[in-house]
Amino acid sequence: MIRNNTALTLLLLLVAGSSLLGYLIGPRIPDHQASDYCVSNHQIFGPFGHSLNCDSADFMRTAADPSQLLAPDAIRQGRPGASTLVSVVSLPFVAFQDFLFGDYAIQRNFDPKRAGEPVEQNKERYLPYYPGFLVFHAAVLLLSFLLYLKIIGKKALASDLGVHAAVWVGLILIANNITKQFFWSPHTQLLNILVPVFAIYGALCIHRAEKGKRLVAYAGLAACAGIGQLFYGVFVIGIATIGLMVIAASLRDRGATFASLREILIANAIAVPLFAAPSLAWYAYVVSVNGAFFQYDVERANGFVWILPVWEQGGLWAAAWAELASMARFAGMAVEQFWLGLLILLAIVLVRRSKPALRYSSDERAVLLGAGLFAILVTVFYGAYGYHVYRLAFSPIVPLIVALGYGLKVLQADAPRRWYLPATVSCLLVYVGWQVAKFGPYS
Repeated sequence: MIRNNTALTLLLLLVAGSSLLGYLIGPRIPDHQASDYCVSNHQIFGPFGHSLNCDSADFMRTAADPSQLLAPDAIRQGRPGASTLVSVVSLPFVAFQDFLFGDYAIQRNFDPKRAGEPVEQNKERYLPYYPGFLVFHAAVLLLSFLLYLKIIGKKALASDLGVHAAVWVGLILIANNITKQFFWSPHTQLLNILVPVFAIYGALCIHRAEKGKRLVAYAGLAACAGIGQLFYGVFVIGIATIGLMVIAASLRDRGATFASLREILIANAIAVPLFAAPSLAWYAYVVSVNGAFFQYDVERANGFVWILPVWEQGGLWAAAWAELASMARFAGMAVEQFWLGLLILLAIVLVRRSKPALRYSSDERAVLLGAGLFAILVTVFYGAYGYHVYRLAFSPIVPLIVALGYGLKVLQADAPRRWYLPATVSCLLVYVGWQVAKFGPYS
């Protein structure tokens, strides 16, 4: 007979897997709207199909031939990590391509402006790299969930995971708009889930580290973030969050003294170069080959530099107001997607504050501070970038999810026999079902 805790854990895993499979029921976007949403529709068999993102062709093209990243106008030149890694991961699929795929070809009208080749030519050579991207996506989601478990203090292989309300909250890291759009589409958007969790985990590590080990922890996290920067630019916000936690921890231990200033300066003198080294090495290599470096987000998408014409025409104040308006719009898109979760988190905070005996632990403060710092910094970052889409606006939501889970962990520990677990499980089952069934938003 299966014990209740094991049954709940199996149910948790079943719901997580079913949500990913449920996203493959489609295509969801009607054919006549495909170009409006920047997708192409593919029917697989039976009820299964997918609206493949229009960037996916270029990701598979560069995975099939990473040397294309060195083209003078390569779209992915600024973030070569995913295509390069998937190129290696896909080697077994390439070796057994005929056995695995036969004559099946991706029914995709490649956009020659994106793919750099004639329409419908050489479709078959990209197919082995599609499962490579699925492996990459699965690894990103798994790592995000494992780091989340570390934050809330749960063991990944424990048979009683399902009895903890906080663990069920982690399902939102798997069942969400980004995963729905991009798990089955080769891309790097799932890193908008991993980076916030990494930042909060890093903040907690810095908080818990002893004085002598804090520098080592910061250096290791900076090196990891530096490698991550080759995959996705928002890793810079992750390490910035951790860096601010280093400052907070040093001031906590030593106060505003010369000793704390020296510790902070030494820590950053080591961590900043470790973070910057991978990107600088890649930049130097590309420049040595091409004589220049192409940054698509800035040169074609007008990211960050959109504010310059506003500044030139209206001056500093006009530019400042435009930046603030951009950040407010971005924050509004985040709240629009997760307003209920924000209300629940505020309710948890109020419950905690209404009980003087339940003082916030130092770990709680660290998690809340790390989550808050990342949410603010990433809103400033994407607001300054100036591109407002729902998938990017999920980044400041992830810290709220982590904080919500941590809060439920504390509440359930204070009153383990209350309704927190059944209420959380019921709500999450409804949420996952709604997430799988609903349309969009697609951006």
